[in-house]
Amino acid sequence: MIPFEFRLAWRYFKSKRRHPFIGLISKISVLGVGVGVGALIVVLAVMSGFEKDLVTRIIGTYAHTTIEHEKGIKPSEALTQRVLGTVEGIQAVAPYVRGQGLLEVRDRSRGILVKGSTEEGESRVSSIGEYLVEGRFPKEGAKEILIGKTLSQLMGIALGESVSFYSPKKRQAESLKVVGFFTSGLYDYDANLVYLPLDLAQEAYGLKDRVTGLALRFTDPEVALRAKFKLQEAMGYDFYVRTWKDFNRTLFSALELEKTVMFLILALIVLVACFNIIGTLTLLVMDKTRDVGILKALGARAGQITRIFVGVGLLIGSLGTALGFLVGVGICTVLDRYTIIQIPSDIYYFEKLPVDLRLEDAVLIATCAFFLSLVSTLYPAMQAAKLSPVEALHYE
Repeated sequence: MIPFEFRLAWRYFKSKRRHPFIGLISKISVLGVGVGVGALIVVLAVMSGFEKDLVTRIIGTYAHTTIEHEKGIKPSEALTQRVLGTVEGIQAVAPYVRGQGLLEVRDRSRGILVKGSTEEGESRVSSIGEYLVEGRFPKEGAKEILIGKTLSQLMGIALGESVSFYSPKKRQAESLKVVGFFTSGLYDYDANLVYLPLDLAQEAYGLKDRVTGLALRFTDPEVALRAKFKLQEAMGYDFYVRTWKDFNRTLFSALELEKTVMFLILALIVLVACFNIIGTLTLLVMDKTRDVGILKALGARAGQITRIFVGVGLLIGSLGTALGFLVGVGICTVLDRYTIIQIPSDIYYFEKLPVDLRLEDAVLIATCAFFLSLVSTLYPAMQAAKLSPVEALHYE
C-alpha cells in the first residue's frame, strides 16, 4: 500500500493552487531540468563521438600498442609467440621501422615521418587498406613509396612520379616511385607520414636485420590500455611499451578536460532549475499552510510533513529528468542516423556530427539531476515540518 505522504504529494503536485503563479513556476522548473539534462546528454554524446572517431583514425594509421628497444629488435617467430603469450586479447603482431627523413621533388622539399612495414603486416595491425584512395601499398624489394593525399597536393606529386628520399643514415638520395595515396582524415598524418617497404626502410636507417619495434593490435583499444603494464613487466623494462593514448596523451588530456568543463557548465542549467524547485516548494508551503496545520493537528509527525513536500519536489525533478533523458536520447538518435548538421569536410575530417551515446554518461547525468532535485527539496520541506498547528491555522 502506498504511504499517505506520497499520495498526498501526488495530489499537491497535480492539484490546482490558489495562486496560479505557483503552477507556472512548477512547469518552468520541469522544463529547466529537462533542458539541462537533454543538453548535457547531447553535448557529451557528440564529444564522445568525436573522441571515438579520433581514436579510430589514429589507431587506423598506427597500432593499438608498440614495443620498441633502444638498440632495435630482431624479429623472429619465437619473439612473436612470446608477445602473443604475455597477455590475452592480442590479435596480431607486425614488425615496423620508424624514422624521419626528407622528401624532395623538383624544387620542393619537406620533412616527413617514415614508417617501414610489409603490406601483410601493416594490414593486420592498422587500417591502411581502408585509407588507400589511389594505387597500392609498396612491395618488398622495390624502391616504392606510399604518401598521404594531402602531402601529394602540397608538393604537387602525381601518382607514378619519382621523388627523392633522404634519410639521416645515407648521404645520397634514394629515387622512389610513388605507387599510392592514402587519406586517414587526420591532417598531420596525411601531410607528413609516408610508407616504405620494410626492407628498404631497414637499409635506409642502417638497421640491417633489425626493426624499430613491433606493432600490436588488440581485440579492443581499451584492452590495450589495460594490458600495458602486464606487457611491460613480461617483456622487461629495457623495452618501451606505448599505447595509442601515450602517443597522443596531450590531445586526449585536452579532450577529457574539455568534456569535464562542458559537463560542469551545462550542469549549471540543471542547478538553476533546482533553485526554481526551491522557489516552487517555498510558495507551495505558503499555499498549503492551512493543510499543514490540519495535518499536524490530526497527529502527523514532522518527518511525514517533510516527506510530503520532498515527494512534490522529486516529482518535479523526476519528470524533468525523464523529459530531458527522452529528448536527449531522441536528438542523439536523429543526429546519428541523419545528416541534420552539415560539416564542411575540407575543414574537418567528418561530414556530420559524430555521435556516441554512452549509457553510462546518460545514467550519470540523470542521477546527478535527480540528486540535485532531492537536495533542493530539503530546505522548504524542513521549513514546512517546523510549522506549529496553532500558528499555521492562525495564519489562515
